[in-house]
Amino acid sequence: MHIESKDDRPGDGWFGPDRSQLLTRRETPRETPRETPRETPRETPREKSRVVRLALPVPLFRSFDYLIPDDCSHPQAGDHVEVQFAGRKMAGVCIDSSPPDPWPDAKPFTRLITSATPVSPELLELARWLCEYYHHPLGEVLATCLPATARRNVVSSRDLLLTATTQTEVDSLLGRTPRQRALYEHLCSHPGSSRQQLAAAGFGSDLIRALLAKNLAEWSAVAVSNRSLSVQSLQDRHLPLLTEEQATALRAITDSSGRFSPFLLQGITGSGKTEVYLRAIAAAIDDGGQALLLVPEIGLTPQTIGRVRERFSDAVTQHSGMTDRDRSAALDACQSGSARV
Repeated sequence: MHIESKDDRPGDGWFGPDRSQLLTRRETPRETPRETPRETPRETPREKSRVVRLALPVPLFRSFDYLIPDDCSHPQAGDHVEVQFAGRKMAGVCIDSSPPDPWPDAKPFTRLITSATPVSPELLELARWLCEYYHHPLGEVLATCLPATARRNVVSSRDLLLTATTQTEVDSLLGRTPRQRALYEHLCSHPGSSRQQLAAAGFGSDLIRALLAKNLAEWSAVAVSNRSLSVQSLQDRHLPLLTEEQATALRAITDSSGRFSPFLLQGITGSGKTEVYLRAIAAAIDDGGQALLLVPEIGLTPQTIGRVRERFSDAVTQHSGMTDRDRSAALDACQSGSARV
């Protein structure tokens, strides 16, 4: 057996080298040449800004980076962008206009779709929440939230709106044209009518062209005009008197304006709940807001629309029985604020 002692260890003893040697080494330090640190290449701000991140309607849990073409403006979050993906064209939604870690070999997208209404920040935030809650790809969630026309880049059907003019000008331009005046008065009571609706009402293309030539009307991609009518602003219309229970419920709802407050109206069929809804909607519009009325089943939609449009002639609807063009036009009207109900 070998027992190690301090004399058996190499050097100057068990406790290390001699202190005089340490002092000598400290007094004469060696100068070692310093190496200049190499700078890692970084992307310039311009290179970063030329790449956008998109959500595409594909069953993949990831986003896609595309380069902005030189002749294209910079997309913002919510804009619709047409890209070439897997050998076919599709429309995606920009979710980040300047990603912090862009893909270095990103390919340019095809073009920016300016005809489609951008996705609002609120809808984009809702889509992100749905994506995380239901564990579904963000691109497909956005495709579900948007009408098919936005995904296929189909321009919504246009509607005929009256231009701002005085009654004197209208009388001078339509004094001897009773059919054109009839069309003008029809548009006053039915703003935002489509070509098909006007044809069903007996107004042909020649009458429409006449009003367009006289600058009394114009085509618009928005479904309805922005002249919303509230209950308080309606004239020459008899409104039912509220019962004490209805007035109490309406007062509680309007007093909570500006903050989230859920209410439950309990009553049998025909007890007057819908009248409270309509008055509350009118109060919201008078405060400069919008109102969303949810119908429990599609079978109740026709009678509900009839009652609502008696008060708010420009109310728009969304249901599965509508065409893609009509749904897209209604969505555009809601997002632009021209539809208040």
